[in-house]
Amino acid sequence: MNKPKRIDLQLLKWSDTSSGGQTVTFQLCDNEALEYFKQYTLKKKGIAGQLFATAFQIADDQADEPSDNSGQLKPPTVKKPRGLSQECAYWCETPKFWEFLNGFPLIITRVRGPITTEDAAIYFIYEFLKIESRRELDSEGEPREAYIRDIQAPYRSFINRE
Repeated sequence: MNKPKRIDLQLLKWSDTSSGGQTVTFQLCDNEALEYFKQYTLKKKGIAGQLFATAFQIADDQADEPSDNSGQLKPPTVKKPRGLSQECAYWCETPKFWEFLNGFPLIITRVRGPITTEDAAIYFIYEFLKIESRRELDSEGEPREAYIRDIQAPYRSFINRE
């Protein structure tokens, strides 16, 4: 049996359908976590398929810690999920995000044609938010506020609808 490993995750969506079954999708909070899972690819078929036993605990900086010695686990002290620039970089790599961005009227930006690549998604974000680097999303200001309001919140709603 392997030694337990702590991996921080962010819940993105869950679904319960008759055709697809019950699924839960998490976003990993760092690249090291992805490397941990890559080692479990089934060599014979070249795909993931391992079963994992898991235990979950909400990581919430606002949670109250137990005031007595009840033996209850205290919420772990963890870094917040990745900054907005890292979140945006991750999303720009995914076809589901491209699908979401394709729902915007093209008149908003100088993007021509459907968004079907990471580079096109990045270009859209730069044009839409009028930024030169996604790192600008990690600083206070209008680009950050616009990203949260016009990209992040609607995209999370978009992926949760499925």
